[in-house]
Amino acid sequence: MIKRLLFGLAATSTLLFGHGQNETNIVPVATELRVRLPEWRPDIVKQFPNGAPELVLFYADNDQGKEEPIKRIQFYENGHPMEETDLTVVEENSPGFEAWKSTTVPHGVGIRFRETGEVERVGHFDRGLPHGPMKIFYPNGQIHHLTTFNHGNPEGKILSYHENGQISAEGQYCKGKLVGDYARFYPNGERETLMSYANGELQGKMTEWYENGTEKAEYHYANGKLQSGKNQPALIFYDENHTITEVRDYHQGELHGEHIQYHPNERQSYHVRYNSGKKEGKEEWFDDNGKLLGEGEYHHGKAIGKHWRKHKNDTMAFLATYDKKGELKEPIREFDENGQKIAEYSINDEEKLQGKFQSWFSDGKLQTDAFYVNGELEGEFKQYFSSGKLKLKGNYKNQLKDGLFQEWFEDGKLAFEGIFKEGNREGDFFEYFPSGQMKTKRHFQSALFHGDQKDWFEDGTLSVEARYDIGKKDGTFRSWNQEGKLLFEGAFNQDLPIGTHTSYYDNGQKFEVFHFLDGKREGKHEQFYISGKLKLSETFKNDLVEGKAIGYNEDGSEAFIRVAKEGKPVGAQKEFYPPNGENKAILANIYHHNDIGELHGEQKSFYPNGIVKTSIHYENGTLHGMKGLWDQEGNLLEESKYVNGKLDGRHFEKDQEGREIVYHYKNNKRDGLHYIYYPADVTNGEKIKALEGTYKENKVDGKVTEYDPSGNIISVTHYKEGKKDGEAQLYHRNGRFAITLNFKNDLREGPSQQYYPSGKLYKEVTFKNDLKEGVENTYFENGHLNSSYPYKNGKLEGKAKHWNESGILIFQGEYKEGNQHGTFLKFYDDGKPRLEQTFIEGKLDGLKKSFDQDGKVVETRYKSGVKQ
Repeated sequence: MIKRLLFGLAATSTLLFGHGQNETNIVPVATELRVRLPEWRPDIVKQFPNGAPELVLFYADNDQGKEEPIKRIQFYENGHPMEETDLTVVEENSPGFEAWKSTTVPHGVGIRFRETGEVERVGHFDRGLPHGPMKIFYPNGQIHHLTTFNHGNPEGKILSYHENGQISAEGQYCKGKLVGDYARFYPNGERETLMSYANGELQGKMTEWYENGTEKAEYHYANGKLQSGKNQPALIFYDENHTITEVRDYHQGELHGEHIQYHPNERQSYHVRYNSGKKEGKEEWFDDNGKLLGEGEYHHGKAIGKHWRKHKNDTMAFLATYDKKGELKEPIREFDENGQKIAEYSINDEEKLQGKFQSWFSDGKLQTDAFYVNGELEGEFKQYFSSGKLKLKGNYKNQLKDGLFQEWFEDGKLAFEGIFKEGNREGDFFEYFPSGQMKTKRHFQSALFHGDQKDWFEDGTLSVEARYDIGKKDGTFRSWNQEGKLLFEGAFNQDLPIGTHTSYYDNGQKFEVFHFLDGKREGKHEQFYISGKLKLSETFKNDLVEGKAIGYNEDGSEAFIRVAKEGKPVGAQKEFYPPNGENKAILANIYHHNDIGELHGEQKSFYPNGIVKTSIHYENGTLHGMKGLWDQEGNLLEESKYVNGKLDGRHFEKDQEGREIVYHYKNNKRDGLHYIYYPADVTNGEKIKALEGTYKENKVDGKVTEYDPSGNIISVTHYKEGKKDGEAQLYHRNGRFAITLNFKNDLREGPSQQYYPSGKLYKEVTFKNDLKEGVENTYFENGHLNSSYPYKNGKLEGKAKHWNESGILIFQGEYKEGNQHGTFLKFYDDGKPRLEQTFIEGKLDGLKKSFDQDGKVVETRYKSGVKQ
């Protein structure tokens, strides 16, 4: 509507005169979703099985008269909107096309909703690229995340919040890359992490804290990679008592130098050195008294010689011996604290298991017996329970399962049995319950189901019975519940359903019956309520609905009557409200279609009280004739006339606030007078205009006037071909000017004035191409000067001054290209100094002096905005 699009500017003087142009906020293309206009054509692109729309595109004519998509709405199956996004059309070589792989892309606002109706995300787009704030919300409406984009790149502050409203993370982007400090916080507000970025890469010190505020870790980065400095490890970990637990040296992101771990008493527990990411020299383990618990030697990252580690009780825990080339001379052995060997194995140069692998329980009984090739199982594989009984047995060939695989329960009963061939299941597969009762029986051929397949419940009752032919359903399928009641029965021929398919409720009552012929639905289809009463009766022919379909409420009354021909609705389609204490159902809607399924004739819907809700006329699928909407009392809410799908003549609508809105259309374009009337409850029942204007070829043209509820003019703006052009005035309620200004091609241009209700001048400034140019002066109502701010190209430039009503100077500051630059002075109302400071390009620099009213001074020194 005009009011929303045009007269936000007439509501406040701030929007007309603007703030100082030193802010760098990114301005989105739009701040709210476009209001759907009557002339937009909806197109249901996708529907749910129940016929409800899933995706709707709206189309409107562009300036060249060509129809193009302008809005997309996606729905949940319950009818609630999932997402609403405004659209535009772009060229195939544009960045927006690359992002969406489509010429139809988001443009303006896009909102995503949860299925329960809450807003989940609000985004802003410019020709397919995120541009402006992107907000994500928790289900309770609390903001979760905020990022601002500048044509696809994050820009400015990024913020995340915990659900309790506390900030969880904040940082800064510049041209799509993180810069400066980035911090994360715990839900209680305590800082969790602080890191610094330069040009999108981690730089300098990064710190982590425990939730109690104690330092947890310290990292040092250079150009995005961990980097040690002189006497400064790249990584330090602390416990909650701020005792060091580990330090590591890095060079350009690779371990290089010392790697040390510590006991709580600050003695070393582990030590090794790295050279370019590889261990070099001795690797050592110590107990908390400094006693050596293990050691080994590395050369260029390869283990050489004897490597050993002991438990604290001095028994051997790990033992491996390598030759000078780094190859194992004998298998690695591991032991528990009692000296019992618990594992024996070998590894290759890539430290992957190689050769025989065995593990034992603490009592010496074998747990695993296997063989590995480059980390993959090969040959016979066995696992045992702690009792010594076999748990699993199988064989691998070329690292694939091959041959008989068996698993047992601990009591020795078989749990699983099946044969694999080159990794694929082949032949019969069986699973058993612990009781010994068979659970599943499967047969495979080349890893595909083949032959009879059966499932059982633990009491031996059959659960599923099916048959396959080399992966395709072939034969009768049945399933039962645990009480033995049939849930489904139907036959298939090479994956195609044939014959009668019947499904049942858990109580054994029929739920649905289909009939199939060569994989297609054919004949009667019925659905039933759990009570056994008929819910739906319809007929299929060649997989398409044919003839009359009747739906029933559970009391036996008709819910709908539909007629179809080759799957398309034809003739009259009726839906009914459930009867309310009466024997007769109440008509809810009646739609008419022609012989090819298009809407044709009058389409009507009704309220439960019988009052007409909508009446819409179509001719062979196209809107043609009158369209009307009414409320439950029969009051008109909308009225339009269509000619061959296009609006023509007067369009009336009454919005949710009770405002009456009138447009006039010519060939689907707004053309002629446009009115908006206040709601009757605002004007004590009188019909008073809120706005009047004129459209020409779908664009506002000429004078647009806005009125208050008493009928007094509050603003006048002139337009030319949809753009503000010429004089604009805003009025006080006493009829005097509040603001006067001029527009040229939708931009503020020339002198502008703002006035007190008395008619005295309050503010004056000149605009050039919508930017302030020259001195902006404000005045007290007695005519004395209040402030003077110089502008150049919309930015503060030069010396600004501010006086009190007694004419005493209370502020003076210097600006350069919108930034504070030079001396800044503040004074008390009696003229005594209050503050004296200097800025360089927006940052405090040099000596800052603060004076109290007695003249006492406090001095602080700054350098480039940082307190010294």
